Amino acid sequence: MNLDTIAQSLKERADALGLRHEALTRHVRHEDDRPRDDAEAATWRGQDEVWEALDEATEAERQSILRALDRLEAGTFGLCTRCGEVIAPARLSARPEASLCVGCAAAVEGA
Repeated sequence: MNLDTIAQSLKERADALGLRHEALTRHVRHEDDRPRDDAEAATWRGQDEVWEALDEATEAERQSILRALDRLEAGTFGLCTRCGEVIAPARLSARPEASLCVGCAAAVEGA
């Protein structure tokens, strides 16, 4: 597992997600271009909820990646933040931003 390669990949993903966040935010804030009648306004509000949910998911993923980059810098990358055990390389290969080992992730999801 090459930590430099992982760091570069995570930085690129964080940057891409940052751009996506900006685009989603701009899209939702373009209220001046929207129709003013009630029916279409209701449709726009519904669509805005979808865009906002996408934006929240995007930002949550970006924050998770930024925390992984912090762990890389601190030398704790690959260690479970809950129990301190090593996170399986296969898990980190699939989800390099993972902060929990499989056991702790299952325990948290099951709680």
